[in-house]
Amino acid sequence: MKRNYLNYILDQMQELDGITIQKQMGGVRFFRNGQVFGAISGGRFRLRRASCEKAPLNDINTTPVAKPVAETKGLDPSHWCAVPEAVISNTPLFTKIIRYTSGEEVTIPTPK
Repeated sequence: MKRNYLNYILDQMQELDGITIQKQMGGVRFFRNGQVFGAISGGRFRLRRASCEKAPLNDINTTPVAKPVAETKGLDPSHWCAVPEAVISNTPLFTKIIRYTSGEEVTIPTPK
């Protein structure tokens, strides 16, 4: 996992409170207020599948993890979904998704 990618993801989350990380097995897990919500694995930021199901991520073209478990460094692909770069680079949308998946009341716009 590249350090500058981790820094980029953390920069995109800078306005959120309660974010912590835990490095493990060549990747990083992301927590908000003690609850895991995301990870960097295989060079991509991913959300927990339960988080993906909470947010209308299919409407913003989130693709499920397609790699076998061995290629995602221990992440079970049935429990994680990849977040597209277009979403991550849109800081207001990205932070809203994280807030939403953390249980906050927010409205996530869907693309037209």
